[in-house]
Amino acid sequence: QPSTAEDEPEEEFASSIRAEYDIEDLDFPMTTASYAKFCQLNLVEEVKEALCRVNDANQDFSGIEVPTVSLELPDGNTIELGSEKFEAPEILFGKLPHCASNPAMDNHSESGENKFGQGASDGLSGLVADTISRCDPGMHRDLLSGICLTGGSSVFQGLFERMYTELSFRFGKPPRVIAASGIPERRFCSWTGGSILGTFSEFQKMWFSRDEYEENGASFVHKKCP
Repeated sequence: QPSTAEDEPEEEFASSIRAEYDIEDLDFPMTTASYAKFCQLNLVEEVKEALCRVNDANQDFSGIEVPTVSLELPDGNTIELGSEKFEAPEILFGKLPHCASNPAMDNHSESGENKFGQGASDGLSGLVADTISRCDPGMHRDLLSGICLTGGSSVFQGLFERMYTELSFRFGKPPRVIAASGIPERRFCSWTGGSILGTFSEFQKMWFSRDEYEENGASFVHKKCP
């Protein structure tokens, strides 16, 4: 809100007091950089979960009028997303960023053919398919029947259906894709499962300290967790 003539004396007085007593102005936006970044990330996450959704298949929306969805921001402004609501989640089904920057994660040969039939560079479903394909064939059925979606991006509308469709096409049989119904449960499912696993007495026998790891190296993991 712009200041008026009536506000100017008060603003000048406040400025003089801050200067004389070295008072840090904590009113927005004069907050710490870390807090500002925290708020921005929270806002982006809210927009992502409220507006973005996964399309049935990769589709070019150029020239297509896509119905918009809107969300009111904390400052009162409203943003509207059309095709953008599909474009952001589509990143998960293209060449994943970490694969693009790491040749070791790219399962395509120099000729452009995928060395394993599926691959991480085919996106999220390719990463899952490649992981299953690298395991013993006798385990494929069990692995395909227990694909669990967790984490913040798992709340995208349509992600469940897209993963089911693409994995069914890759393996020629329907997978069993599961996900918690509630957003908090889905987001923190892996942490919850890890905390429960950590309470088991058998698992506690596998613990080791940082000093033990630094002394023995990575091979110590196989000794403690045969």
